[in-house]
Amino acid sequence: MRLILAPVLALSLLPVPALAQDDKETLCRERADLVIEAFNARRAGDREGKVRRDLQSKLDRTAGEMLAAFVFSVPEAQLTDEQIAGAGAMFFEQCKGL
Repeated sequence: MRLILAPVLALSLLPVPALAQDDKETLCRERADLVIEAFNARRAGDREGKVRRDLQSKLDRTAGEMLAAFVFSVPEAQLTDEQIAGAGAMFFEQCKGL
């Protein structure tokens, strides 16, 4: 799990606008869900280019590129349900703390 979590912590540094707590939690949940979706898309056989374009349409160009590159750098053996859920949960918590 360590290999997945370290880069996810870095991705959690994506800008989070100043929002009311409920709005911030919603935004963080949405972004954490994107992390999980990206891992699941890779595991389902989607190519990096498709995942990158999907992420860029939901985030921005740079963030989409970073997240896609990270998702495809994780060894396939670590793409378990537990690891992916853990990455999403860690991203959510880190995002809330910003």
